[in-house]
Amino acid sequence: MVRAKRVRRRLNRDRRRFYDAAAAVEEAARAREESASDEVGDAKPGSDQFNGQDPFPDIPPALLNSADVDLYATTLPGMLEPYEPNRLKPASYEVRVGDLFAVSDNPGDDDAKWSYEVIGEHGFDLPPNSLVYVAIDTRVRLPDYIAVRFNLTIKHVYRGLLAGTGPIIDPGFTGRVYIPLHNLSSVRYHFKQHEPLLYLEFTKVSPHYDWCNYEWGAGQRPPQPDFVPFPGSKSDRDLPDYLYHASPNEVISSSFDPVNRRTNEVLKQLALIRRVGFIAGVALTISIISVLATLFNRIGSLDQR
Repeated sequence: MVRAKRVRRRLNRDRRRFYDAAAAVEEAARAREESASDEVGDAKPGSDQFNGQDPFPDIPPALLNSADVDLYATTLPGMLEPYEPNRLKPASYEVRVGDLFAVSDNPGDDDAKWSYEVIGEHGFDLPPNSLVYVAIDTRVRLPDYIAVRFNLTIKHVYRGLLAGTGPIIDPGFTGRVYIPLHNLSSVRYHFKQHEPLLYLEFTKVSPHYDWCNYEWGAGQRPPQPDFVPFPGSKSDRDLPDYLYHASPNEVISSSFDPVNRRTNEVLKQLALIRRVGFIAGVALTISIISVLATLFNRIGSLDQR
């Protein structure tokens, strides 16, 4: 019971930090949306568009090419916000660094906590062997018949970055995606504001009666069970909720951070030992020279006698 209360307090504390950082971002986003609405009109995604019939049933289940992605994104306003056709690739869609990221303030320490930072016009730095969680600039709203995977741009792959790209984004998901980024290189890596980050790949799933008007012939396909929709409770979650659901009792950070700190501490101690050893060696040498000089002086005195 006490443990659960402590976890809730930490979650509430981090949510306050997250929303404080997000306030300025939301204000800027509202300004962009107002500007965009003047250009594209007031089209809003309707629930019937996303949960009803597939507007393009003749497009077969497969990885969608750029033309098909454009068809769905323009027919279902709000599927990608913002949607810019010039970001399309042959079989993917480019998304960019968003406006927020989270990083542990004291990686590896028991008192570590999440720090939520706004990504301003100067971008942000990803230190060597570090882990951060970055928001993408695109909000996703998927119909029940399209799933999404994402991968880092080739540029970031060859610079030694690793992204958590294992799970798919299920059909029916709504919200913003936060990407764990791990810098595996030994150099500090700088991200520019709104720099290209990921490619989204869209896959159309197999047909179901809920969104298809296909008429199956006798013996072609047995009656389908009910489609299991994406749970609404898992949409529009904020970053603190994701982080505390994954690890309620500790802050996740790169395992390299504490190792690097301990290694640096050991190296400092060795350097100190070397310095102390050098000074001791010099002192010992001076002492030996002094003793030998005294001895030679005494021998010289005896010879004179």
